[in-house]
Amino acid sequence: MDKSLFKFNNLTDVEIKQYTGLEKKTFETVIGVVERFSPLNYWSGKPVTSICREDQLLIFLMRLKLDLPYFDLARRYTVSQTTIQNIVMTFMHTLHEIFFEGIWSLYHPKKKTCAAYQNHLEI
Repeated sequence: MDKSLFKFNNLTDVEIKQYTGLEKKTFETVIGVVERFSPLNYWSGKPVTSICREDQLLIFLMRLKLDLPYFDLARRYTVSQTTIQNIVMTFMHTLHEIFFEGIWSLYHPKKKTCAAYQNHLEI
């Protein structure tokens, strides 16, 4: 494997933390959770098969933490900006569904939330 390639597997633990803000173990946990929801429903309707799931998460997190432009990420992975946008939008929606909507529904069932909201409106 060419060590010059920008890939998750080529990064040190320190680099992973610098690029994503997550410890390597946390990153791997998030990948494990995302894998349980595979196949992903890609934003454009076209799955990205040219980039592994770990690198797709890395792209998404680098976009969030470092605000790297799509053209920079596209050049690092030798894909189009449209592919990068597809990955970023897909992971934004997927992680929102898993970590926000999924956890929220555990602690705030819809019936209780709706009733509480209705009570709030009546006040």
